[in-house]
Amino acid sequence: MPDPAIFESLRDDFVLIAQYTDDQNDEKPAKVFERFFPEGGSIPVYMVLDTDGNVLSHLEWPADRPNMTKEEYLAFMKEGLAKFAALKK
Repeated sequence: MPDPAIFESLRDDFVLIAQYTDDQNDEKPAKVFERFFPEGGSIPVYMVLDTDGNVLSHLEWPADRPNMTKEEYLAFMKEGLAKFAALKK
């Protein structure tokens, strides 16, 4: 079961969008990824976007480190929420 604080924030504070890039016959996911990371990057990538599609917070997880702590993920989420709240002021 996911951490309750993470689950509640994902449920209450975010609109979830998933973009899968593993279909070699579909070029659209790669183009979307390139829009945000034209210089390349690692996958998975988690992003918090504003309502115009601008990146407020992002977290790239390196393949050589398979486990992310709950605290690291919560910090990423809180950073994005704080930046989004600042936009509304």
